Amino acid sequence: MISINALSNDIFPVGTCLLGGTAGLERLVTNTARFRARTPAFHSLRAGEFALVPFPLLAVTGETGALVRLVTQLSGAGISGIVVFDLDLEHPLVEEASRESDLRSLPLFLVPKSTNIDALDLDINRYLAELRERLIRSGQALQQRFTSLALSGQGLKAIVAELSDVTKFPVAWEDGQLYCTEWALPETGWPRDLEKHAPDIPALLRPTRLMLRRWMVENRRGSEPSGVFRMPLVEDGHPNACRWHRLVAPVGSGTDPGGFLSVIVPDSGNEMIPSTTQTNLSEPASASRLNISQGTRSSRLGFDRDPDHRVALEAASVATSMEVIRTRTWDSSTSATRTFACNRSISVFLPPS
Repeated sequence: MISINALSNDIFPVGTCLLGGTAGLERLVTNTARFRARTPAFHSLRAGEFALVPFPLLAVTGETGALVRLVTQLSGAGISGIVVFDLDLEHPLVEEASRESDLRSLPLFLVPKSTNIDALDLDINRYLAELRERLIRSGQALQQRFTSLALSGQGLKAIVAELSDVTKFPVAWEDGQLYCTEWALPETGWPRDLEKHAPDIPALLRPTRLMLRRWMVENRRGSEPSGVFRMPLVEDGHPNACRWHRLVAPVGSGTDPGGFLSVIVPDSGNEMIPSTTQTNLSEPASASRLNISQGTRSSRLGFDRDPDHRVALEAASVATSMEVIRTRTWDSSTSATRTFACNRSISVFLPPS
C-alpha cells in the first residue's frame, strides 16, 4: 500500500524516534496489529502489518530482554515495522533493541509517552483506507483508459507509451521468449542514473532474463503469487548493482505468461517528493530523532508513488492481455486460412490418378 517512510512522515506524532532498521523503511504497510498479553501475542498476522506494542504490557511477561526478543521474532513474521509506546528513550533495552532492528532491517519506532495507542491505530487505518479508496478510483479510470487503447486496435506500442506517460518512467514489453519488443521513455528521456548501466531499455533488461526464467519456474510450482512483483535489475551483490528496480506484471496465464510488462522505477522510493524526515545515524545503535512537524508534513495523500505505479501497471497489463489474445487469435486465423488455401491449391493442381 504505502511505505513506512511515507506513512511515518504523514502520521507519526512530533517527537517520534526511529531507533533502528532504516534499511527497511521502504517496506509497504497494509494494516496494524496490536500486541496482547496473552497467547498468541498478535492475532492473525498476514504480513505487512505495523505492530503496535505498549511496553508496559510487554514488560508484564517478566522476561529480561523481551523487546529484543520481540524484534527477533517479528522479523520473520513478515511485518513492516514496530511502534513502541510508553518507553523511556534511556531504558537499557533500547540500545540492544536498536542494534537488533538494524541487523534485521526492521524499522523500530518509539513514539512520545503522551501518544495514545488507540488514536494512532485509528489514524493509521483511516489513512490506509483513504489511500485504498483513492487507488481503487484511480485503477478504474486507468482501466478504462488502457482498455480503450486495446479495443481501438492501436496495439502494444500505444499501451506501452501510455503507461510510460502515466508513470513518468521507462516501460518495456517482453514477449514470451523474453525479448524486449516494445519500449517507451517518458518526456524526460533516459534517466541519467541508468546511462552507466545500459544505453537503452533492451540492453538494461537483457541481463535479467535469467531472473525472469527463475520466476517462471517457481510460478509453475505455485510458490510465487500472481500480480505485480518487484525485481532488481541486477542480481544482489553484483559489482554493477543498480539502484533501480522494475515492477513486473506477467501477462496471460499465470503458469505460462505470454509476456511481461515492466515499469523501471528507482529503488528506495527516489521517485517520491523529497521527504522532510531527518535522521542522524552517527552511531549504529544511536536513536535517530525524526524531525516531524505539522508545518513540514506532506499534505498529499499517496506520498509514496509505488502504489500508483502498481495500479497503473495492473490496469495496463489487463489491456495488454487483451491485445496479446487478439494478436494470437489473428495469427491463428491467418495461419489456418493459409493452410486451407495451400491444401486447396494442392488438390487443384495434383494430376488425376
